[in-house]
Amino acid sequence: MTGNFYVPPINEEVERKKADKKAMSACFSRCGFGMLTLIGATMAISFGLSLVMVILELLAQAEILKLDIMTYFNKYLLYINEVLIAAAVGLGALVMLKMPKEAPEKRNLPLKSFLVMICVCCAIASAGNFIGNLWVEFWSLPFGGAGEDTVSAMLDGMDPLQIIICTGILAPIIEELFFRKMLIDRMYKYGEAITIFTTALLFGLFHQNFGQFFYTFGIGLVLGYLYCRTGSYVRVVALHMVFNLLLGVIPALLSMEIYPFLEMMENVLFEEMASVLPELLGKYGVPLALFAVYMLLRSVLEVLGLVFAILKFKKIELRKREPVLSTADQLYASFVNPGMIAACSVLCSLLLFSLIPLG
Repeated sequence: MTGNFYVPPINEEVERKKADKKAMSACFSRCGFGMLTLIGATMAISFGLSLVMVILELLAQAEILKLDIMTYFNKYLLYINEVLIAAAVGLGALVMLKMPKEAPEKRNLPLKSFLVMICVCCAIASAGNFIGNLWVEFWSLPFGGAGEDTVSAMLDGMDPLQIIICTGILAPIIEELFFRKMLIDRMYKYGEAITIFTTALLFGLFHQNFGQFFYTFGIGLVLGYLYCRTGSYVRVVALHMVFNLLLGVIPALLSMEIYPFLEMMENVLFEEMASVLPELLGKYGVPLALFAVYMLLRSVLEVLGLVFAILKFKKIELRKREPVLSTADQLYASFVNPGMIAACSVLCSLLLFSLIPLG
């Protein structure tokens, strides 16, 4: 039996969008597995290191090993932490190494724009830190108190030089290599908006701390935007370094200097204040004055950042990919795939686990 069969016309635009959505899903899935490898490697290396430390400590207690290993471990904790993360980043990067990449075009950035971004980062950090701490406080009420600030706990009592090197220099270099250079170079061809949002979200979740999540997500948006605008790894590292120094290293170092003063003031009776205060101010006056100047400068930067963010927000233009997928299709392709589902599930679980009071 013969006959004519009707073949409907193929809508090339629809087919292109389907193919684009499929390719985008595969790309983001591979990036998700890279992120999952990073987290898994971090946890595995940490566990292995902890196991070695326990064995060495047992050998030391049995006097088989004449070395106080825990003293050295605690002394160089920040260095060990950065080496661990660098190794994990290397393993995560290997998963994505052979993926096609399209880096943003390299463009110059005026110094004025860079300074504006520093101010905006300060404003975001203040707002995000407030939201994060408020959430942690609210969550901790049923458990009888606030959760521990793991970042402050890690920095407490550390060598100042170690804090500067690790927090101010090494951390930005390592983190920007993965979250901006590796991830954005592979996601960029699918549009700047979804790329910046996804990398910022992963960056926030990576810190595994609700107190940090909101502001690290916000800072991730700024760093992602800067990389997409300039295509410069050096510039995003520089901005990250300045941010960490301004809002991490400097307050940590100043807090170490004024902590003894605050501790003594807690134990001074009101009647003794007039006689004790002049002596304490004579001893701690300089660090207290520096801390006051720092807080004033930081407040100015935060206010300027808020003003700049409001004025500049509507002027932001992000590159789109043709054919243009709808926002819903982009989000679906970006997150509803094996790699991103696995990575986000693990990261969100770790984030929620950070809210559980230990001890």
